[in-house]
Amino acid sequence: MRPGGAPALADVCGGLVDEEPGTTARRANVASHLIAVVIVAVLADEFPAAVWSTRTTDQTGSFAIKTRERGKVMPKITPSLWFDTQAVEAAEFYTSLFKNSQILTVSHYGAAGPRPEGMVMTVNFELDGQEFIALNGGPDFTFNEALSLQVNCRSQDEVDHFWDGLCEGGEEGPCGWLKDKYGVSWQVVPTVLDELVTAPNAAKSQAAMKAMMGMGKLDIGALQAAYDQA
Repeated sequence: MRPGGAPALADVCGGLVDEEPGTTARRANVASHLIAVVIVAVLADEFPAAVWSTRTTDQTGSFAIKTRERGKVMPKITPSLWFDTQAVEAAEFYTSLFKNSQILTVSHYGAAGPRPEGMVMTVNFELDGQEFIALNGGPDFTFNEALSLQVNCRSQDEVDHFWDGLCEGGEEGPCGWLKDKYGVSWQVVPTVLDELVTAPNAAKSQAAMKAMMGMGKLDIGALQAAYDQA
């Protein structure tokens, strides 16, 4: 183990390099593991421990600091949301609505700018395990409906929870769409909808589609009824 908790190459590899590679495929597999380990080791040495800290909210609304596991692989795609100055506020709002959610890291602008030194620059957070970045980039760009976040709901209770929560201070739209108070567009969609509108019976699927087009918040019972009665 390296000083400061960073794993040494041998610590992570275990006995991998001692195995006798019997085939070209095995040697390639060993090489790929070694490359991955080297990348992780470099990252662990390059970034200070603060980068790997996490911040979560407990039931009292207080913040607690937890240590993020060094070498944790970042997801391939992380949606980045551009705000003016509301990055922390938005991240706290979103994590309050979704289970298995937390604020991971907060970074600040430094002397190099371009915004005032000490101002929050980015907030990394998770919503039900999906990572996001909120950026305080300035007033130059705003959100629109060309990009939306879809929330898949298994029950009407979930639909109601996310619709009512995300609409708070925002704007209701048609067909399960809404804008939250920051202008971010969301679709709150029951998972059964896809089954109804893609069913092989065209009359039934189109009846469900027609019913959906007349709704704001989606109503699973009404959608199912339209499908069944067609």
